[in-house]
Order: sequence, then structure tokens, then C-alpha cells
Amino acid sequence: MNIRSGILALSLLLVAPTSHANDLKPETVKAWEEYVQAANSQFRERLNQRGHFLRVEEAPDRVSSLIQGQILVEPVGTNGHENVPHGLIHDWYGAIFVPGARIDDVLYVLGDYDRYQDIYRPAVVDSKLLERAGDDDKFSLLMLSKVLFVTVALAGQYQSHLTCVHEKRCYIVSHSVLTQQIKDFGRPDEHILPPDQGDGFLWRLYGVTSFEERDGGVVIENESIALSRDIPVSVRWLVNPIVSRLPRNSLTTGLMQTRDAVSAATAMQSRRQVTGHLNPVEFSVARRSGAR
Repeated sequence: MNIRSGILALSLLLVAPTSHANDLKPETVKAWEEYVQAANSQFRERLNQRGHFLRVEEAPDRVSSLIQGQILVEPVGTNGHENVPHGLIHDWYGAIFVPGARIDDVLYVLGDYDRYQDIYRPAVVDSKLLERAGDDDKFSLLMLSKVLFVTVALAGQYQSHLTCVHEKRCYIVSHSVLTQQIKDFGRPDEHILPPDQGDGFLWRLYGVTSFEERDGGVVIENESIALSRDIPVSVRWLVNPIVSRLPRNSLTTGLMQTRDAVSAATAMQSRRQVTGHLNPVEFSVARRSGAR
């Protein structure tokens, strides 16, 4: 689900023109690392307090709204983006409830990387599990975003780690390892650029997805953080309103796609159908034992 930050960052930056390459700079990387470290510290602090496992539990009425079918999406901080030297950090949070689902259903969907291209289309056009070692995964995604007459394709490799606090509470921390822009995607002269070079539509991704089985289903919440080039001062008056609108739409779509996929997995398990994939319970056991 953290891929939605990448897609929203792409969409935002597509509307901001650029006349030159925006290669990633050391000071931008430093600011990114500090931001992610702070976000991770806040998450760990909440876990160590042994209070609310989910952020949404900090406001009980929000849990009730989720169970009734509402989708929660909001910016982290003042407006969901923060300017850093030569860059822009996008930070958004969302939550959704999947009635009738179990933790195993969620593990099945979020760990089935080969099907991300089906679950999250058209944003993801190709996906593949590269390696699985217990609760650590490596996978690849080819993401595509189109706005007006501009198309941007990004090839990336990612790592994720699953932690289960107990049988009904788990979270996944994921981050990008390699991101490369594909110039002229779909054309005869298509070619991939070196890492951290190009138009700067997306340089880094980091996210935490937490889920808890409760109230006859599973609450899934996600904080997605992305790093892109900054928006030129000359067009900020035009782009800033879009910065507040597109992330909400993008993250909402991603949460709905995840909910639909988890609901389908739940239905598959309840019908005990035999498919080409492991059923949710078998998948959960297999990944814990390190099987692929």
C-alpha cells in the first residue's frame, strides 16, 4: 500500500514543469533520512507506550466511523508536505475497515507481490517477488502515472519487514532500495536512467502499514512517505491546491483496492476453493517458516 505515496508524488510533480534534470543532492538525502528517522521514532514510541496499537484508536469515534464504512485519509502535519533542500516530502495517513476479514487474509494480500499489478492497476503495471526470507521480503514494482499528455514510469526495488505483536496485531515497515526513471516509456527509444537521476518525480519511499483484527474484521492503517523534487516557486500558486487534493484521492483509491483484495481473499478462504496460490492461512504459515 505504500506504493500509493509514490503514485501521488508522481501525479503532483507531473503538473509542475521542469526544464532541466533534477538529480538527487546529498543535502536532500540528509533531510529525508532525518525525517524518516523522526517518523519511525514516533511510531516506535507509540508501540512502546503499550497504549493504542493503531493511531486511529487515539480518537474512539474514528474507529466507529471506520466500522460503519468510512475511509479516513488525512495529511500528516499541517498540509501533508514539507519542503526540504531541493526536495519535497509527501506524508499522508489513511485507514480503512475490512468487515469479515482476518489477519491471515491481510497477510496473504499484502505479501502477494506478484499480484500487485492486478490489485493496484493502473498505477502498477508490473510486480514481482524477488526474495523471501522469513518475515523479510524483497520485491520489484513498475509504476506508471499519466497526467494530461505526460507519462512517467518508474522501476523500483523495495524491502519490507513484517512484525506481529501477537496473532491479531501486525505491522509492515517497507522502504525503497532502488528507484530509476524510465524515459520515453513505451516508445522505441525507451531507456532507463541511473538511480537518483532524471526529472526527480520520485526518489524515495517509506511506509508503515499496521493492521489489527477486531470488531468482526480488520482495521488497516497506513502512513506513506515519499521524496520528490521540489515545486518551482513560479508555479507553486498553481500546484499547491492540487497538492492538497491529489494525495487524498490517490490514497483513498489505494485503500479501497486493498480492501477489495482482502475481501476477495476472505471469500476465497470461506469457500475453501483450490487455486494456484496458497490460501490465506497456508500463506501466513508459509511466510513465517521462510517458504516462498
